[in-house]
Amino acid sequence: NKVEHIPSYLCYGMGNLTEVLIPHRVVSLGDSVFFNCENLKKVIIEDGVEKIGSGMFRGCENIETLIIGDGITSLDNLPITSALKSLAIPNGVTEIKENAFAKVGGSNVGASKFEPKWETSWGLYGEGNFSCNG
Repeated sequence: NKVEHIPSYLCYGMGNLTEVLIPHRVVSLGDSVFFNCENLKKVIIEDGVEKIGSGMFRGCENIETLIIGDGITSLDNLPITSALKSLAIPNGVTEIKENAFAKVGGSNVGASKFEPKWETSWGLYGEGNFSCNG
């Protein structure tokens, strides 16, 4: 059985939440599902999840690991802060929205100019094409 949808704001402000595994049975995640989960450090979204809602990680400034499985084709508002150490972008991503790598919450990204570089199946992303200013 597939869970069709995880509703928006489901885990709003859950301070004790540190790790999340979204199983392949989930089809989509609503907007701001993990809004203000300040202690969230690791998120794994398994293959098969097709949609991540806007602002899903708003206020999650301590995510160190984010793994997004195949199935997601569009990225929007990811938790890119100085805490992030590992980011896996799926091969099927065909759209990276304008605010995909915007600063999360009120913290700085760690520098006034942040230029990540990730190798993906569709080429190198980064190399000065954008910056996040704190």
